[in-house]
Amino acid sequence: MNDDKKTAAKILFRNLQQRMDYKNPKAAISALLFGWMRHPRYPSITPSGIAKRISRDGHLWFKEAEIRSFEEYIGYPLR
Repeated sequence: MNDDKKTAAKILFRNLQQRMDYKNPKAAISALLFGWMRHPRYPSITPSGIAKRISRDGHLWFKEAEIRSFEEYIGYPLR
């Protein structure tokens, strides 16, 4: 996949943290990701997909459709 169609998760998570100011950002974001992946209404990446992207590319990234789905799930824009 082209790099221009990928968005680094750290950018999205930083934007979310700035907006929400979580006391424990790692735990909060992990909980949001877990809930999003389990919710049947929102298409998401799988845990194995996350592991594959991290091992192959060295970091987690999302496709545009995944970002839109996650934004719908949490109710806030991330970009």
